[in-house]
Amino acid sequence: MQTLNKKLAMIVAVKSATLLTSCSPNPIEIHACLLGKNLAFHVENTRGWVSDSVARPWSVSVFEYRTKMAWETKVPYGLAENREHTYQPQRSIILYGDRYVGWEVQQEAQPLIRGKNYIVTIWSDGGEGRLDMIYGTKLPACPNGS
Repeated sequence: MQTLNKKLAMIVAVKSATLLTSCSPNPIEIHACLLGKNLAFHVENTRGWVSDSVARPWSVSVFEYRTKMAWETKVPYGLAENREHTYQPQRSIILYGDRYVGWEVQQEAQPLIRGKNYIVTIWSDGGEGRLDMIYGTKLPACPNGS
């Protein structure tokens, strides 16, 4: 009987882990693009169970590979207003160095150096997106977005 209980417990644990993994958000896709002549990041739509929606980014970090932070901004943690997405409106385009109403700036945007490798991390309601880019490479225009 104990062996049967152990097997049953193992099956439940594996099924639970599978269920939790399938419920976790997929990574979001982000792409570097140009908004006019300015560097920006296009955040793909958040994939949902029924339909997709425009992302609600809440944290952006850009840092030079293995050295220093170039820009960091985020929604303050724990604000009651944040529950209603007050500081997280739907937006698919993040302009490098922009200041968003209600967001905190941990690191002011620094000038990026042509030819250097940068890592961009954007957290959104759909999960985390990461992008490795070499600044100064040819970029497409940003798609029309908000």
